[in-house]
Amino acid sequence: MKKILLLPLLLLLVFSCKKNDDPQPATSSRTELLTARKWQLKNVLEADGSRIVDPAKLAGTSTINFFKLIFEFQAGGILKAYDRSTQQVVNGGTWAFENNENSLKISVTGFSGSFPVKTLTATQLSLQQDNVPVGSATQNLLLDFEKAP
Repeated sequence: MKKILLLPLLLLLVFSCKKNDDPQPATSSRTELLTARKWQLKNVLEADGSRIVDPAKLAGTSTINFFKLIFEFQAGGILKAYDRSTQQVVNGGTWAFENNENSLKISVTGFSGSFPVKTLTATQLSLQQDNVPVGSATQNLLLDFEKAP
């Protein structure tokens, strides 16, 4: 009698387990995340992310100009910078990941550098910029980018 009861119970368990047919979302590579959209600078933060740096303190630095631009990282290492208001290309150059994709090397006309990548998601890009003159001192900053419209 016990065997008769166990068989239907076992069959019920086997057939009630549903196979997960929902495909798992594919993870994007860092290159895919970077090149999937255009980026614009949202904030400049202190390196620990604690406080927003007053853009007026960045006057005379190349960093202040980033607020006027939209960046497009294209496949093949091509970088284009567009004027935010006119949408016209105003600068261009190259980009490449370095250090196991933990740093971004950028070279455009009049500016180049290597920036540690602190965050890279589908909607946020944060790069560290070291030794930036802020007021009367220099400090390390986080350049916090968001998806451009």
